[in-house]
Amino acid sequence: MVEYERTNIESLAPEIAPLLRANWEERHSHAPKYSLAPDLDVYCDAEDKGWLYLFIARIDNALVGYEIVFAAPRPHAPSEMVGAVDTLYVLPEHRTKGVAAGLLAFGEKHLKDAGVNTVAIGAQDPRVIRWLRMTSGYRYAETLLEKEL
Repeated sequence: MVEYERTNIESLAPEIAPLLRANWEERHSHAPKYSLAPDLDVYCDAEDKGWLYLFIARIDNALVGYEIVFAAPRPHAPSEMVGAVDTLYVLPEHRTKGVAAGLLAFGEKHLKDAGVNTVAIGAQDPRVIRWLRMTSGYRYAETLLEKEL
């Protein structure tokens, strides 16, 4: 059975490190734009300000997935709290078993309870985009482009 919880970065840092590495290798190792070097102080500072939420999934007490969300008031509409999913990752052997959907739903409940009105998530894989639209209630809001400077 999958168990979900909200936790904090500092207490989970050693345990989450292998999943961070696996996520980075899966997404960036073929053509790295940067090296993986998370700044724990930045994450902890955002968490202390109430801007970072970390949700995890465990199976038999083993960490199998995580979701990191940054949330803050919109600068041009401060009454609206907006969350952005920074990372959603589930170990490959636990995918297609509802773990990611459970993490999203668990996180969304906590974000809503914290006053977050809107949450945004990005994905590169068209299958993930379709899954988010078909099963999780996400809709296209805009297209995000990236340019290296």
